[in-house]
Amino acid sequence: AMKPTGVRKFGELLDLAALAALKVDLFLLGSLAVDPTGCRLAAVHATEEIEYSVLRQVGAVRATTPVATLVDDAQLVDEIPADMAACREVSVDLVCTPSRRIKTRRSLPKPASVDLAELAPADIDAFPLLLELRDAAEAAEQVPTPPRDDARRSRRQLQGEGEGAAGEDDAELSARQMQRLREFQRAKCVRVPLHWRGGPTVGDG
Repeated sequence: AMKPTGVRKFGELLDLAALAALKVDLFLLGSLAVDPTGCRLAAVHATEEIEYSVLRQVGAVRATTPVATLVDDAQLVDEIPADMAACREVSVDLVCTPSRRIKTRRSLPKPASVDLAELAPADIDAFPLLLELRDAAEAAEQVPTPPRDDARRSRRQLQGEGEGAAGEDDAELSARQMQRLREFQRAKCVRVPLHWRGGPTVGDG
């Protein structure tokens, strides 16, 4: 069942929403080599890093979820050189061999999300979940930001429909225009209704 043919036969295709509803108690992955600190080498075409990152991003795997690897005794080495970039792989908390079980120091960080910018387009296209993440990210970038309206809306505008024309006229007045109209009112030169339709009305005095 763990081979690709078995996965296709017995597995179930899940989307991000279905994954987010899961809770993973233990994340198990393979390694070419691993050292007692949890630093490991993964196969060239291994997908565990992507799978782990996706599960972390949707919350199915948490920072406290233990990560384990099963290897042969010969694959357990004293130290993996830093120049092999091993520590960019997902580190493990538990190493199991046929003869030993080692709890690592959990000192190595693990990815908390998928960095799509670091993946080749072909890699993204090969994973439906990555395509879903990319589409969601692109959709979020295209959502327009609602314009900020600092102007006070008149009582009639807030009361509902039927006053659209008056509200539009009122909204077109700039702050400077309103200030000038208030000055005219104080000087008793003109009388301006609350909702100005067409222009000021000359007063009697």
